[in-house]
Amino acid sequence: MGFVPVFVPPPPSRRARQLASEVESTISAFRRQNPRLRDAEVRQALGLARRRTTNTGAATLVVVGLILAAVLLLGVFFFTRQTTGDSTAVGEAAQGMAPHIAIIIVLLVVLFVVKMKR
Repeated sequence: MGFVPVFVPPPPSRRARQLASEVESTISAFRRQNPRLRDAEVRQALGLARRRTTNTGAATLVVVGLILAAVLLLGVFFFTRQTTGDSTAVGEAAQGMAPHIAIIIVLLVVLFVVKMKR
């Protein structure tokens, strides 16, 4: 016999119910002014409002990640140059770190795209 997990969402908070009431009254008032308004347009408007008012922070995360990757690369560069004094060792260290930094950048971009689609 299989097990099917059931997810019961928590009840909406008082503020969520107040906001829903305000949104509902705004849509009703707009429908009275524009009787030809379609349900698809209401869904589009709600989606636009959600995207404009939701702070995902994904862009900030990508910028911080890229800055950290750049600082890491510069740190390796200067540390290698200072300890060895050899410019070829610096190049080898940078080549060794490049795949790791590229993976970090790719993961940050993927994270950004996933967050933006939600």
